Amino acid sequence: MKKEINRSKIGQISGIIGIICNCVLSATKIFAGAVSGSLSVTADGLNNLSDAASSVVAFLGYRLSEKPADKKHPFGHARIEYLANLTVATLMLFMGFELTKSSVIKMISTEKASFSVLTFIILAISIAVKIFMMLFNRHMGKKISSATLMAVAADSRNDAIATTVVALSAATEYFFNIKVDGIAGLLLALFILYSGIITAKGAVSTLLGEGGSPKLKNEITALILSNNDIIGCHDLIVHDYGPEKIYASIHVEMNKNATPMYSHRIIDLLERKCLKRLGVHLVIHHDPVATDDPGENQIRQAIEDFLSERDPRLKFHDLRIVERNTATLLYFDIEIPEEIFGERHSIALELESHLNESLSRRFILNITYDI
Repeated sequence: MKKEINRSKIGQISGIIGIICNCVLSATKIFAGAVSGSLSVTADGLNNLSDAASSVVAFLGYRLSEKPADKKHPFGHARIEYLANLTVATLMLFMGFELTKSSVIKMISTEKASFSVLTFIILAISIAVKIFMMLFNRHMGKKISSATLMAVAADSRNDAIATTVVALSAATEYFFNIKVDGIAGLLLALFILYSGIITAKGAVSTLLGEGGSPKLKNEITALILSNNDIIGCHDLIVHDYGPEKIYASIHVEMNKNATPMYSHRIIDLLERKCLKRLGVHLVIHHDPVATDDPGENQIRQAIEDFLSERDPRLKFHDLRIVERNTATLLYFDIEIPEEIFGERHSIALELESHLNESLSRRFILNITYDI
């Protein structure tokens, strides 16, 4: 619990710093833009204003995500952090759309901006502040493994680049009398739109359910297989209910001769170890496997040999054998890559033919495919 509280507090501190810095930057830039008549400087100020709004949303997101679980939300409220990201993206898209319209009007207009030394000082200070915010949020994001703070750090980096572009356009008009303010404003508006789309895409993807990162899945699998009593594992499903609120389930294969009490003790140990080491609430389903049946082992080996030769990525599990007078029925699952899912029927026919020939028996296969 202490770790979750620290995570929330750090996120809130980052939000408060973002609110203060962005509000100050926004006010000074909008003032400088109004005095000089520069749309690009004003656009950069409005961009900082949207960043301030984003910081408010992030702050509230971290604050609300602290709420404990209740009857309607048994897994807690940590996903509010993802909703906060989606709200931030919506604000960015709205701001980018409005700035695009203003920039096009500015490009058509014949009015020129009037820059001053104060404008360049404000832009230089803004770049320095954004670099500080980038380094601060990156450090804190790594400290608590927060995708939100890492995104804020990336946004601060992009803001520093955007402000540099604005400063260069101001310098171009100031020293060379070339009208590029509207173009710079349009580029900044398009940049904000792009950032909003990327942010929205990530937030929506997370809310829809991404099923856990490959790295986390590999860590869970490695932890399970590190126990000598586990023969194999499959059907790993990961549910993300927010940062540090990860739930998962997996099937493990164990010797059928092991007593229920012994198997339960091993499974309970693995579940506790997964929570302690990876922060994942894991539920394990026990699949008993016959390891001392020569006939079943022969069938298993024949299936494994064929699948390995057909495509090393093909794996099978949950083999069940039902003997009939005229044939042997085999029920099992095959893990198949999505790109060759269309070949599943031919794979089944080839495997059935292989088993009939190599084992000199008639088999009928009933296969469930897991992508």
